[in-house]
Amino acid sequence: MAEISRKIHERATALVRSLAKQHISEDGSSSFLSVAYDTAWVSMVQKEDMGVKTWLFPGCFQYLLDIQGPDGGWHTGTLVDDTDIIINSMAALLAFKKHIAYPSNCKIPNDMELRIKTAKTLVQSKMDSWVVESIEHVGFEMLVPTLLRLLEAEGICFHLPGLQALMALNAKKLGKFDPHVLYSPTKSTLLHSLEAFIGKIDFDKLSHHKVSGSMMCSPASTAAYLMNSSRWDEEAEQYLSRVVSHGSKNKNSSVPSAFPTPIFELTWVLSTLILSGFTAEDLGIENVGQIRDFLDGHLQAGHGLLGFAPNVLPDADDTAKTILTLNLVEKPTSAGRLIAEFEATDHFKTYTQERNPSLSANCNVLSSLLHVPDPDVYVEQIFKAASFIRKSCWEGPLKDKWNISSQYSAMLASQVLMRLLRVRCSGKLRGLPENFFQDQIPIILFQILMRTLQARESTGSWNGGSIEISAYAVLTLVYLWPLPWATCVREKVEAAIVSGRLFLSQTLDTAIQPESIWIEKVLYGSGVLCEAHLLAALKAPIVNEPWGEAVLELTSITTTSVDKFLQFFSRLPLFAQEPRWRLRASLTEGFLFLPQLKRRSREIFLRTDMAEDKYLEYIPLTWTTVNNLKQNPLSASDLHEMMVLSMLNYQVDEYMEAVVGKYYKDRLPQVRHVILELCREPEEIANGFDIRSLKRKRSSLDEEALRKENRLIGADNNSILNGNSHGQSSAPTAKPNAPELSNEAAATPSSMSFPLATLHHRLSLFTAHILSHPSVLTAPSISQSILRQELQIFLLAQVTHISDNLRLSQESLSTSSTSAGPSNHVTTTIPFHRASTSYYRWVHTTSADHTSCPYSFAFFVCLTRIAFPDLQAKYIAQDLASRLAVMCRQYNDYGSIARDRIEENLNSVNFPEFHAESRGMRAGNEGEGKGAGMDEGKGKNGGEGEEERRKEALFNIAEYEREGIMRAQQALEKRVEMRVIRLMDLFVGVTDLYGQIYVARDIASRMS
Repeated sequence: MAEISRKIHERATALVRSLAKQHISEDGSSSFLSVAYDTAWVSMVQKEDMGVKTWLFPGCFQYLLDIQGPDGGWHTGTLVDDTDIIINSMAALLAFKKHIAYPSNCKIPNDMELRIKTAKTLVQSKMDSWVVESIEHVGFEMLVPTLLRLLEAEGICFHLPGLQALMALNAKKLGKFDPHVLYSPTKSTLLHSLEAFIGKIDFDKLSHHKVSGSMMCSPASTAAYLMNSSRWDEEAEQYLSRVVSHGSKNKNSSVPSAFPTPIFELTWVLSTLILSGFTAEDLGIENVGQIRDFLDGHLQAGHGLLGFAPNVLPDADDTAKTILTLNLVEKPTSAGRLIAEFEATDHFKTYTQERNPSLSANCNVLSSLLHVPDPDVYVEQIFKAASFIRKSCWEGPLKDKWNISSQYSAMLASQVLMRLLRVRCSGKLRGLPENFFQDQIPIILFQILMRTLQARESTGSWNGGSIEISAYAVLTLVYLWPLPWATCVREKVEAAIVSGRLFLSQTLDTAIQPESIWIEKVLYGSGVLCEAHLLAALKAPIVNEPWGEAVLELTSITTTSVDKFLQFFSRLPLFAQEPRWRLRASLTEGFLFLPQLKRRSREIFLRTDMAEDKYLEYIPLTWTTVNNLKQNPLSASDLHEMMVLSMLNYQVDEYMEAVVGKYYKDRLPQVRHVILELCREPEEIANGFDIRSLKRKRSSLDEEALRKENRLIGADNNSILNGNSHGQSSAPTAKPNAPELSNEAAATPSSMSFPLATLHHRLSLFTAHILSHPSVLTAPSISQSILRQELQIFLLAQVTHISDNLRLSQESLSTSSTSAGPSNHVTTTIPFHRASTSYYRWVHTTSADHTSCPYSFAFFVCLTRIAFPDLQAKYIAQDLASRLAVMCRQYNDYGSIARDRIEENLNSVNFPEFHAESRGMRAGNEGEGKGAGMDEGKGKNGGEGEEERRKEALFNIAEYEREGIMRAQQALEKRVEMRVIRLMDLFVGVTDLYGQIYVARDIASRMS
């Protein structure tokens, strides 16, 4: 360990010394890896001498030839990124065509046409599946349209399916673009991408924007300026020559995407090392002092603002990192200008004209504000940046516009949020809202911890042995180890840190080859950034300081509660192979969701004076356990929304059974009319239907009727709490005691005590929540229509089920004299001779619709933005949801036969087919038998045996449906992208889990 520690400190000192020398003592530098994109643009620069044009940098053209891949494309590093391949390859293709047209001083290989053909084929294949809306690369919405136009002029045309979306982004970026903005003294990010404006601006009017000969330190932009200016610019040529010479150190004439980058590299490296425990003495007091003075001088020269290099356009990222670094090296620095320049309505901008905000930039801003001498001065800005980070992490996915690795975003978010908690515990930031840290922050940090643990590979590394990403992961675990609500995984975290550091330490004796995971116009890598994070991960100490009450009181999870559910869930087939530590962690995560779910449980169905809704505990656990099992396809926000939907499914089932089934049973046609009306209001919904306005209408309704309604549900709540709800989100729990009721509530009111207006109001709150949900309103109209139809079918199925139960009850009365026990309760399942259809038809229609699974799936599609590629895929998905509903209902019925019999709820085994099946099986086993019910209750060969045979038949049918589900899944997986596969797998898993819960107490060992 001492030897490793010595190497870590030696390399850290050498790194800081080298940076100080390159960026301060010498004429600037950049650790960025070379990229094909900028090299292609530089290769196209021609210089005329005595009337003869020659290529100024022929080595750049040779570099493009040398690195063209076997598939015809140009890739940055080993990561496969379609946007990167498209942009690099289009620029290289343009360079190829230019050189073919004018060979001059370059040697054109004989296979040039084949090279172009294979490159064109690859680019077209990438474009065919390119999802434009999800791209984060800097300026791509400007670059790609220009490259398409320039290549078309050279005879190379592409078909881009996402062209309309691309041009919409282009219009959003440049819709109000005025060339005179570039001609003015005002700096703009457009200067970094002037190649996007070839043929659209007068390049002769841009020379005043040069910084040391460059256009915002971009080789590509500078090359475009030099090529398109009518007057040759010697200073620009000298800049490009300096950049190419820098690349020649790597024995090739290639260039990076930005040069030089002193502010960026000095601040990122030094702040990363110091925050991980390195001191100025460790890094060299002289080196640190040089960097401090350099940064402070340029920050003052920039009036409190800096970009990634001196004199270029300032940005929030580099300014914040400079402020952070200076405060870390004990040079007190204010953040006033940072706030004045980059503060927006609900976040901080990286650049004042950026298209979309950056998570990492806001993390860096927050970190800088938390490290100033008095953070309370900036409490409003701290709240703003922290709120944006919280919202970004909650809604997911964790990604950023400046780094392709989600682990980078996870590392930054965990680091800065943990720092925020520590500062708050120190007694500062009392100006933050008291409830800011509740609910979401504990979940976000726990999820980041869990995701990082789950992503660890057997080698102790992350992302296929990536050094830099593994360093991000180790740092993430170090930051989150002290979480007081994560003690259940602390041993796993410690083991992961040890194995991760062991993996990283093996690289200390070798030269590091950085990966291209940073985002600019194309992807790039940085040797010094990779080295800094590697050393930080090996050095960073675990902070084991006690937490204050403000943090400890954020959660109230007990080991006893988790252990109780761990024992139950670990017996379910779905988790047979799940490591016990991860199942425990998943249950802990579920409990973190519980408080806010409880607060939302009274939004629609008030449930006043009712028994405790114990099923509520099961709901978050089912979603978090399966989400972790299926590799976390859902964000925290989407998880929460599906938990709320599951809860509402319970509650509406409860309401329909306990209220509508008892006090509207004489007015079922009117109830159906109300449902049809509520599900036929697309205009009101499209206009932003406000659920709060419906809640305000409560005052005009019969409040006494509402109170009675809730008390009566409470009195009849036992069956729901026992798992008798047939909703998609049911779960068995212990039967609670009924609440004490007043004489008024205990008295049975007439049906007229519940006017239709009360029913309309209650159901309108429910349907409005579903149909006016923000994710629904922004979903495609066809998805909204399907959801509305399925919701209507679900509610109508509830009414039909009530009607069926009434008819079953009448049959039960007529047979009670022969099948009742001593307490006059029916002790055997009676056949439902008045069934209006066959069992097969019923279970695939009314019964399946009654489970809520089909409409819940339609909501799930809207919420998660699932886009099926064609009609067949959509049909298979709906068939899958329908089969799930059937299987779920059959498992539900299997586990609730006794309860349904007592409460006179229609169950699958009530259908005549099951009784005919029982008689046939008994006749085959025993010879000639008696009629149905003759020997009921007389031992295994009588009714008890027949009941078991009916259950066995039902279970076998459910298993048959499972096979159909598996076939549908396999068919769908052949047609959809991986994201959709994972989401569908999750939905199937959660639904299947509820089915397993229904039967767990009886036959958990039999399920497979």
